[in-house]
Amino acid sequence: MCIRDRSTGSLEIMEGDAAPAAPPGADAPLSERVLNKNWKIRKEAYEELSRAFEGELDNSADIFREYAPLLKKMIADTNAAAQEAGIEAVVKFLETSEMSISRGEAEGCAALLIEKGLSGRPKAKAAAQTALLLFIEVEAGDAITAELVNKFSHKLAKVVLPAAETAKLALRAFGPGVVKPKTLLKPALGLFDNKDAKVRGEAQHLFQEVFRWMKDALRSSLSDLKPATVKELEAAFAEVANDTPRPERLLRSKMATAEEAGCAGEVG
Repeated sequence: MCIRDRSTGSLEIMEGDAAPAAPPGADAPLSERVLNKNWKIRKEAYEELSRAFEGELDNSADIFREYAPLLKKMIADTNAAAQEAGIEAVVKFLETSEMSISRGEAEGCAALLIEKGLSGRPKAKAAAQTALLLFIEVEAGDAITAELVNKFSHKLAKVVLPAAETAKLALRAFGPGVVKPKTLLKPALGLFDNKDAKVRGEAQHLFQEVFRWMKDALRSSLSDLKPATVKELEAAFAEVANDTPRPERLLRSKMATAEEAGCAGEVG
């Protein structure tokens, strides 16, 4: 606030009008800001890190190895807004880093992405699903599938439901050669006993997706289910009985080969 000194006619600025001081650590190096106690500073640091990952042309650059150990902390950030930015940074990490670097973080990140990410706010859930599918893309499918299946028996429906949904999406995206139905089936049968109706509904969607790939070979796995449940499943199976599914995504190691084949076809 400015006031005029009546004796001199000059303007004076009151001290209270000064710009607020930056919070402690706001000007620290990025490596320190991602660990700051202030969630706003962490959020901004995660966003800066996302841009750095995205703009890095060398997929084996030191920045990926430097920040790989911090991915778990970013996923599990206790502030919802910062967590969203953190998981989005993890997505950029997985999109741009060398496969072996990304794959090495799968086991440590999978459980947190499912428990903390998929059960979070919509933006966090979407980013967590993207990250899980990217881990599968870099050939960490067994680790991701195992962790998704492990969460089928979690005590909280808010964890079980998106785990089942993501397993379904993973199978649809990559097919049974990558996401093996036999790994899913036995644990998934228990979803029909869940007290939450939404979980039971998602179990039906998951089995319908499995049926698209396995067809009649799936039916022998349903013998322990209640007749009413089997009847509902048979109706769901009938809806996709004529489907001829194909994987929607390739493993990253197969992408170059597919692109080369596509270019060769165009030339021919």
